[in-house]
Parts: sequence; C-alpha cells; structure tokens
Amino acid sequence: MRNLPPRPPLSKRGAAYLIKKTETINKSINKKATAKTVYTTARQTKTFADSVIAILKGMSGIGGRCMFCGSNESSQVDHFSPKDTYPTSAMTWENFVWICGVCN
Repeated sequence: MRNLPPRPPLSKRGAAYLIKKTETINKSINKKATAKTVYTTARQTKTFADSVIAILKGMSGIGGRCMFCGSNESSQVDHFSPKDTYPTSAMTWENFVWICGVCN
C-alpha cells in the first residue's frame, strides 16, 4: 500500500450518512446481504459521491492513483476489509479505499 497522507474527516453530512447506513446494517438479521444492498445503493447517491468518492480521489493524488499499487487507472471505491467478511464495516469511512481494477 502506498504511503498516503492522513485521512481527512468527512463533512458532517457525509459522516451522518455513513452512520445512518451502518445502523441499518447493524439492525439487520442478514448483515451480509443488507451490507451489499446498502453499499450498492449508496454508491449511486450524490451524498456518497460528494463526500466519500471526492475525498478518496483527492487523497490518491494527481491522476487518481490506486492507493495500493499507484497505477493511474484507479476508478473504484473498494473496502480495505471486505464487506462480505466484515459487513458491519461496509459503510465506515476508514474502510474505503480508491483502487484500480487490477488490485480490486
């Protein structure tokens, strides 16, 4: 993994959004399935794009370089700890990474 600057905090709106989504997952009986649905739906929202995606791209440097290998082909938000294994972390800010398709 590349040496990156410290992770900046999310906006209040972005942080509240992720907390709400995490609570939805935590309340679910089938956390794995709920995490997948919540994440898939959230990725398509303006709140997710304006907070999570924008900050991750900014952290990755000029050209949106992959946080793992440094390739400038990165174009995906992924999870450091897989959401299938750790569904309760699927919507936590600290678990998101900007990553290329090869590393994903």
